[in-house]
Amino acid sequence: RAGGELVWARRFERDMTDALALQEDLAAQVVAQVEPELLLRAGERRSDRLHAPSPRELVMQAIPAIYRLEVGGFNAAGQALEAALRADPDSPSAHIWLVYWYIFSVGQGWSDSPEAAAIRASMLAERAVTLNSGDARALTLAGHAKAFLDRNPREACILHDRALALNPNLALAWMLSGLALAYLGEHEDALIRIRQAIRMAP
Repeated sequence: RAGGELVWARRFERDMTDALALQEDLAAQVVAQVEPELLLRAGERRSDRLHAPSPRELVMQAIPAIYRLEVGGFNAAGQALEAALRADPDSPSAHIWLVYWYIFSVGQGWSDSPEAAAIRASMLAERAVTLNSGDARALTLAGHAKAFLDRNPREACILHDRALALNPNLALAWMLSGLALAYLGEHEDALIRIRQAIRMAP
C-alpha cells in the first residue's frame, strides 16, 4: 500500500510438495512484480513543494510517461531526463532511463536521427555502468542498447548475464536477454528466458 491506496496484490496457487522451492519461487515473483509497480507509482506522485524538482524526482516523473508511449508525454519525459542529467551529471538512474528512452524513441520510429540516438544511447549506457557496475537494470539496458541499437547481440549477452547474476529476480533482464539470443538465432534458449520473464511478471 502507498498513501492508503492498494498498489499491488496477487494470489498464488502452487503445490506444497517442496516448501523451500515454493518460498523461493514466490519471493522471486513478488520482487519481479512489485518493483515496477512501485517505480510507476513513485513517478505518478506529484510534489506539492514550491521548489524545482530534484534530479531524482525528474527521473521518477519520467518513468510512467516512457511506458505510456504517448508521443507528447514521451517527449516531455525525454526533456525531464535531460534536465535531471544536467542537474546531476553523475546520476546513474538519469543515464540509464535516458538510454531506455532512446531505445523506445528509435523502436517507435519517433527519432529524427536513429543513428545519432544510437550513439548517444551507447555513450549513456557505458557511463551508467561505469557509475554503478552493480546495477542489474543498468547492465541489462546497456545490453539491450548493444543488441538493438548497435546490432551487437553477442556483447549484449555478456551484459545480460552479468545483470542476471546480480539480480536473478529482474524480469526485464530475462526478457531482454531472450531478445538478444533471438537476434543470434538461438531461439530455444531465447524462449526459455522470455518464458521465465513472463512467469515472473505476467
